[in-house]
Amino acid sequence: MIDLETMTILIVDDMESMRKSIRGMLKMLHVGKTIRHAENGREGWKIINEMPIDLAIIDWNMPVMKGIELLELIRNNKQFRDMPVIMITAEAEKKIVMEAAESDIDGYLLKPLTTQALDERIRSVIRLANEPAKATRHLLKARDYEEAGDIAQAIPEIKEALKERPNSSRILRKLGQLYAMKGNDDVAEKCFLKAVAVNSQDAISRYILSELYLKQDNLAAAVKYYDQAIAISPRNIGTGVDLGNILIKKGMGTQALEIFKKVLMHSGKNLVHVEKAAQCCIEAGEFGYARKLLESVIEENPERYDLMFNLAKLCERDGDTGQALAYYKDVDDNTSDNLDAKMRMAKIYFSMKKVYVVDDLLKQILKIQPDNLEAKTMMKNNF
Repeated sequence: MIDLETMTILIVDDMESMRKSIRGMLKMLHVGKTIRHAENGREGWKIINEMPIDLAIIDWNMPVMKGIELLELIRNNKQFRDMPVIMITAEAEKKIVMEAAESDIDGYLLKPLTTQALDERIRSVIRLANEPAKATRHLLKARDYEEAGDIAQAIPEIKEALKERPNSSRILRKLGQLYAMKGNDDVAEKCFLKAVAVNSQDAISRYILSELYLKQDNLAAAVKYYDQAIAISPRNIGTGVDLGNILIKKGMGTQALEIFKKVLMHSGKNLVHVEKAAQCCIEAGEFGYARKLLESVIEENPERYDLMFNLAKLCERDGDTGQALAYYKDVDDNTSDNLDAKMRMAKIYFSMKKVYVVDDLLKQILKIQPDNLEAKTMMKNNF
């Protein structure tokens, strides 16, 4: 049982003024004995692993690690997954709030905070943590059965929870996931479809449906639900790369490029997916869009000389030799003994009849690799 007055509370917010404001409200309300602060999700996660926390109050949008990322760490850890979490957001839009409700958050608050709203939300969350609702008790039993490998027993418990909350897309989605584990994709599909029907902002179920239809080779439906999902929340953009890759292989290049555009739009600083999408485009012969994607990666990560080399080749293929040479030179200057970059520069300068530049590059290649036949042949032809 969590005691309101003596519990330990963690406040995670990148704004010091907000952390102090919440601390002052808690003191006024006589809620919490020990208060810990963190500037971002990463610091918050460190504190959670260092000491017992009874309640976490987490800002939705923070640098380094966002609140939703910290929440996922908490919920995916058996030791901490049942910790009550209240999420705070400055985004008053309904869609943000509804996504929060579908992300295993116990409660949410909108900025600017008031003492009354904070008091009511904390008391409600702690009361439910101490005395779980009937639906929650069934969900916890289902989780125990699932972790024991008994999916057959987990399903009835989820159905009982659904009787208590028939319009909970989270519960419907869980039921679908359990049926999918049993290999019953038809029933699973119906559960996911009902989940998205009752909650227009359930991005998670839409991503799952997209992956399900992708597996079934129903590409039109896969694209439809992916488009809906990423419009709500770009949290699972990796699905789009897989979808785009398959669309390209099926000869649906236009649709694939639209998907990749969305991946690029929502990637932010996480460019792993963009890099993968670019490689898919190269393999499919969609060189123009591959170039655009790689340019976005290099802009954010100028030290990725392996990707810069690939980008230079795309520029060269497009006839943009000036830009290709600039990239090849950058690669050559910053990597040790990159013979491929030197050779490609030599060939470009050879076509431009810049004899002495070609000679210098070929000598560099032969100094490193004296038996390089291509360099020897070009050396003869250069004079």
